[in-house]
Amino acid sequence: MIASIYMKLSSNANSAPPFDKSDLNPTELVSVFEGWAASDGRDHLETGNIPDYMKSINYLKRLIAINEESAPK
Repeated sequence: MIASIYMKLSSNANSAPPFDKSDLNPTELVSVFEGWAASDGRDHLETGNIPDYMKSINYLKRLIAINEESAPK
């Protein structure tokens, strides 16, 4: 599930949000999006495809957390 959502979000064909998504792993994508949303993206969080993208980022973030919690220690 993480890989599937990550591939959809990191695809360059997806216009939202307007930052380079190449060469980011799933965790980095979440971090870069959150950084963008906190600064440059503040004024755009409710426009265009950004709300749907943000929902998917939040879902990806939860899946990453679940995966980390369930990893053998």
